[in-house]
Amino acid sequence: MDIPNATYAVKRKFMGKWHIRATSEWDYDYLSLVERPEIDISSSGYGTIRFGVFEGILDAMKDEFRPDDIMQFSFHGSDESDEVCGRGCAHIENELMIGRIAFHRGMVSNFEAEKLPRDG
Repeated sequence: MDIPNATYAVKRKFMGKWHIRATSEWDYDYLSLVERPEIDISSSGYGTIRFGVFEGILDAMKDEFRPDDIMQFSFHGSDESDEVCGRGCAHIENELMIGRIAFHRGMVSNFEAEKLPRDG
């Protein structure tokens, strides 16, 4: 069996800042409670995610085992000063990032984000 080499970079289309527009579990008033809800992903796959009172660091990578363009990520951070961690995945559909975020032993939510301009 050929096992692909692990790569920890994300595909170019995932890189940059993304504005989280909607989720299945939280309304926009909550998402934007503290700051603009965002996901920011670098070419190395490291980045940040924030919405509501949650702020975290994420580690993303392309999924080498699936033929479609799926980005997988793990995260850790704080939610109202409680330490939290979890995982998620996303793909690009019609220039939107569509994904799911799952807090370990907690909430699971779908999300939709739009890419921000470079100065955004």
